[in-house]
Amino acid sequence: MDFTAMRSGKRMRSRCFTLVCRRNDFGHPRLGMAISRKYGNAVQRNRLKRIIREKFRHAQHELPSCDILFIPVVTAKREQHINRDIDAALAMIRQRFGH
Repeated sequence: MDFTAMRSGKRMRSRCFTLVCRRNDFGHPRLGMAISRKYGNAVQRNRLKRIIREKFRHAQHELPSCDILFIPVVTAKREQHINRDIDAALAMIRQRFGH
């Protein structure tokens, strides 16, 4: 995914994430993550990446053909809120971009 091309994408905010979405011509959704060191140490960042990847893997068949960039809010650390927010964010993408 070309991160500079994502500047033209639609931005959406949730409590734990900023999402940038842009249609693609590949016929399937693609996932990108930009997790700053400010989020936490390597263990915390990698755990968040695993959670996002797993949620995306389960939902990808229902998602439209678009590139999705997850940018976490630094203060979002509670796994319970993150799980709920990822589900809500993916539902928001389905609603906005259709399938």
